[in-house]
Amino acid sequence: MIVKRRQNKLSLTSGQTPNSNCVASCAKPDPSLSSGAADVRRQTEIKFRTRNLRAVLFICLLSFHALISAAVVQLSDSIKTTLQPGDIIMRKGAGTLSYELMKVSGEEYSHCGIIVRFDNELRVIQSIGKSDDNPVDGVQISSLDKFVKYTADSTLFICRQIVDTSKNDAIAERAFYYLNLHIPFDNRFDLTSAKEFYCSELLIHVFMDVLGDKLMDVRKQHKTYVPLFSSFFDERRFKAVFNLKKI
Repeated sequence: MIVKRRQNKLSLTSGQTPNSNCVASCAKPDPSLSSGAADVRRQTEIKFRTRNLRAVLFICLLSFHALISAAVVQLSDSIKTTLQPGDIIMRKGAGTLSYELMKVSGEEYSHCGIIVRFDNELRVIQSIGKSDDNPVDGVQISSLDKFVKYTADSTLFICRQIVDTSKNDAIAERAFYYLNLHIPFDNRFDLTSAKEFYCSELLIHVFMDVLGDKLMDVRKQHKTYVPLFSSFFDERRFKAVFNLKKI
């Protein structure tokens, strides 16, 4: 009688005893192959888990940054009492344009304005482009609280020019002058024209009109000129009034 094993194709005739070594080798997988396959499987699982962990951490970091950026910044009444018309206020914005501006300038601030008093309240005259959230284009006035509200990453700074402290009220008045002209936003970012203003361009023109000095350093960037927000930290020209980062 002949018995056939399909798996290992071993044939036995009646009266023969199978070799134990042969049976063992045919019935059991090669230990070296099993170990190698297990190692590959284990490494694959580790890589997969590591990739997932990195993805989860990245999402958590993005969520945390969004939460911090979205936190509403407010100035207390005690801080507001230290502010004066003609003070300069600047912030880091959270929008796409702010990101692009900071990328070009290499600075951590992206927007600025001039503090004024109107209807017995502190407000900010600034120049920003028209958008869904802002129906007005160009030089405009907003409440101080609204300006501060859009601060990202707790990056808010207020200072006062000290080149001629007697001219701070005149700085605020000149800001009103440009507000009344309804000057549109300068989407070309052309510092050489007075027909359109972006935020720091408004400040430069006000400083030049009142003090005869732009007070801001300007760096040539490709085919345009970029006013530097770092100028406001020059203690020879400006005095810090409030710095949210130092609280």
